[in-house]
Amino acid sequence: MLFRISLLPFFTLLCLQLQAQELPIPYHQNTKWGFVDTQKNILISPQYDEVYPFLQDTNRQTGKVEAFANIKLNEKWGIINLQNKVIIPPQYSQPLVWDAQNGLFYASNFGDEAEDTYFFILNSAGKEIFQCAGYLDWRGFDEEGIAYASVDDKVGFINREGTILVPFEYEHWSPVTEYCHGEGLFGVLKNDKFGFVNAQNEVVIPFMFDHIPEFMGCFQGGKAKVSLDGLVLIIDKEGKIIETPTYKSILDLDTLGYSIAIENTPSFYSDFVLLDSKTGKKALDTSFDYLYYEAGLFSVIKNEKHGLLSAASLEYIQEITSDGYPMHYQRNGEFLWQVRENGLSGIISSQGKVLLPKQYAEIHGRFSQSDYVIVKSEKSYFVVNTKNKVIKKLPFKNILSNYLSNQYFVTENQEGLQGVTRCDGKEIIPTSYQRVTPFGEVFFVLKSDNTQTLIDNKGKRIGKDVLDNYKFVGYYPLGNLHAEVSQGGKLGVLDPKGKLIVPCKYDKIMTIANSDKLFWVQENGLFGLRDCEKMIISPRYTEVTDSSQEINKELYLLIGSEGKRGYIDLQGNEFFE
Repeated sequence: MLFRISLLPFFTLLCLQLQAQELPIPYHQNTKWGFVDTQKNILISPQYDEVYPFLQDTNRQTGKVEAFANIKLNEKWGIINLQNKVIIPPQYSQPLVWDAQNGLFYASNFGDEAEDTYFFILNSAGKEIFQCAGYLDWRGFDEEGIAYASVDDKVGFINREGTILVPFEYEHWSPVTEYCHGEGLFGVLKNDKFGFVNAQNEVVIPFMFDHIPEFMGCFQGGKAKVSLDGLVLIIDKEGKIIETPTYKSILDLDTLGYSIAIENTPSFYSDFVLLDSKTGKKALDTSFDYLYYEAGLFSVIKNEKHGLLSAASLEYIQEITSDGYPMHYQRNGEFLWQVRENGLSGIISSQGKVLLPKQYAEIHGRFSQSDYVIVKSEKSYFVVNTKNKVIKKLPFKNILSNYLSNQYFVTENQEGLQGVTRCDGKEIIPTSYQRVTPFGEVFFVLKSDNTQTLIDNKGKRIGKDVLDNYKFVGYYPLGNLHAEVSQGGKLGVLDPKGKLIVPCKYDKIMTIANSDKLFWVQENGLFGLRDCEKMIISPRYTEVTDSSQEINKELYLLIGSEGKRGYIDLQGNEFFE
């Protein structure tokens, strides 16, 4: 039985570890796993094929602290407690997942045949309270302890006690919340029609409504929203139509006193209107092809043109003449908008004040970070200020990219050489390099001799290191906190300030999960562990993983050595034989 990754925000194997007591450490001996204390005194003798570290977490349903570990025996997984008492016998094909919020374990079994696939829910005492055959798909229990789920694409509802409220016999699983429950009724689909059943699976409201998720809803206050023949209807708990709204509500903006809606017609493709929340009538006579709210303004589209309306006055800040989607950002607590008309761009405030008229082919930078931006006009680049005054002309062919909060720009001259210029026009790095690559707060510059050096954002060279023209510069493969660099064919690690924190002397470098300061480094085919300053464990292992576990606030790493596997701590103590 498999459940999708969407479960992970709710249930995780890496729960918050409480410090009520010291937790044992996994220990590997003679191909078997057990547990020891920090002094390697055996607490649970090695007897399992595989184990996960102990977890200690609070059962939110009982308030009791639970401590347990997944163990594997004869190819099956189960759960033991700190006294090695079997809470859940090893009988599942996958490690069990703990859900602290609901005080439950989830287990899966996979068989060679589809009919041998099962999903189980067990309580904290290890008792199975729910089992189903097939592929279970769900997002877990809601605050009321009810889950909308599907088994082999058949939909139903269960609760945290393991009771099937609605059997898995209805249609259409979707990751969005198209189906609901409220006031004792459950909305489900049958023969592609929507209706409601109760907890006894009795049809209360026949399956007669259209399947349009945007216009379906749960029962609240004895009413529910449904759709029939393209119209939105309001029904009571007997299925009687008690209201046919004039409009289909798309988005309620109660704090503004408005709602965005379309006309309640059989056609889904209707004009968008803005309604007054109190009267339900149009706040504007005009209708739009599209209407949405963001950053204090209503953004509207009509006849493929864009405009902006004040949410306070409903007056136009930008008439519906813009070619494309207006982009916004903040400056001194207010929003500025970059708008484009007839292929030319400008910048206005949320009050309609023009900072830059719509006369530029390109605008690079944001006034939120500086009083200057770089613009392109008549095939030339200029620096202008917030009053549209030209500060200087720039001799570039292209602006290639922006960097560091839109204040620095990689530039290119007529010969294709690159450099870096600040948004006020100051040239930080001369446009004379084969390539410029930003990383962190520094720039890699590739010279004509095919070597790289580092320059900071003030234009000053960093150190004396000369680096290879190495492809793994920047965010791959060491994440966004480190760059993997090469010198003489050997690898090292650079931090965002341009400091070489791991010297270029290794054949391979790997990051470690749950740590941004530790690295596996390989020399002569063997891996060792080091941090940003020194070697912690000299190269001695033939294989390592990026797996790590925090146990009792200490980090333990999973490694392999000549066929042996086990954990080590950061002092190099080996918890295996």
